[in-house]
Amino acid sequence: MNQALRSADDLLSAGLISGAEAEALGAVLARYAVSVTPDMAELIDPQDPDDPIGRQFVPRAEEAVATPEERADPIGDAAHAPVTGIVHRYPDRVLLKPLHVCPVYCRFCFRREMVGPDALEHRPLNVLRPVRAAEGEVGRRLLRARLPRRRPVVEDAVPRLVR
Repeated sequence: MNQALRSADDLLSAGLISGAEAEALGAVLARYAVSVTPDMAELIDPQDPDDPIGRQFVPRAEEAVATPEERADPIGDAAHAPVTGIVHRYPDRVLLKPLHVCPVYCRFCFRREMVGPDALEHRPLNVLRPVRAAEGEVGRRLLRARLPRRRPVVEDAVPRLVR
């Protein structure tokens, strides 16, 4: 296995789900991204339905069920997003989210509605300038980017953010 597992067929071929589970995952896979790297897949015990690593990365049909108390934006970022990719909740802080792609997708991630291979990956990083112009100097800029293979994108962004 050289590629990440990104579909029900991939998960089935790797032995991480059964045929019945693959059929039941349609609604989940249509809504949320799936990606399990080969290294992670090797750590999962396919014989244990409660394997903690499997529970973290392998989708389940129950994910398509929404309860009335669930919110689409559980931490309220949307109300503080003047433009896509920026959260400006506090006057002197800005959270820049230049990447919405992860090597693996955690099933519990509160950002799972907005991440995935179809998400806009290379955002125009000059989106911070209108926020600075409207709000004055921003004392602290926080980057949410944790992917080593995307490091050049983040390193390119940092000098432009401090100008």
